[in-house]
Amino acid sequence: MTGALAGQDIDLRGLGPEEIKMMLLGGQSIGKMKADQVMAQQAADIAGKKDVIANAKLALDEKKANIQQELAEKRITAQEARDRASQADRDAQIAVSQGLLAVAMRNADIASRRADISDKTTRDANAPKPVTPAQQLDMDTQIAGIGAAIASGKDSKGNTLDPASLDSYVALYNKHSPNDKYVKAPDTSPKTIGGVEIPFTGEKGGYVKVPKTGVAPAEALDLLKKNPALKDQFKKKYGYLPEGI
Repeated sequence: MTGALAGQDIDLRGLGPEEIKMMLLGGQSIGKMKADQVMAQQAADIAGKKDVIANAKLALDEKKANIQQELAEKRITAQEARDRASQADRDAQIAVSQGLLAVAMRNADIASRRADISDKTTRDANAPKPVTPAQQLDMDTQIAGIGAAIASGKDSKGNTLDPASLDSYVALYNKHSPNDKYVKAPDTSPKTIGGVEIPFTGEKGGYVKVPKTGVAPAEALDLLKKNPALKDQFKKKYGYLPEGI
């Protein structure tokens, strides 16, 4: 008689019942140990797989974290690039504005210089030219000749000056003479006797030469206006009679 115990063939011949029972109990213990070993091995395998899974999860989380960090860095880099581009654009606009301002200021400076040159040219053109001694002598001679014509009432050819020509001579003389001028003396009324005019006693007023700087003072003029009878004294002292007297 043979039996199987824990995967082994055992010859039971020659064994008593108690011996066979003991062997069977021992076989069960060995089987149980074997089963426990199998279960322990399976538990160890499961635990190892759990560790592998956990490690894989950790690796995945780390990879995710790395990816997120990389994306964040890329976003920061992209934002920095946009900020730099915006700053470069602002700098370019400022540079253009400064350039335009510089051009405008330079154009204004050029225009101002041109205006100064133009003003100086105009002033130089309008400035009185210096008179040479020869020119001054010629001018003095002409003024003297004009004065002689006014005093005599005749031009250089001996022709009598008409009133319009005489007025022109006086205006020319008064413009260029440095020291004196001619003023119009009022007409003198004819004398009367018993209300009757005496012929040829009135005089037509002519031109009288007076100093340009020696005109009668205002007090003398007021006194003459209030007392016309003093006109002879006034004329003798100041060399002329004001218009309207």
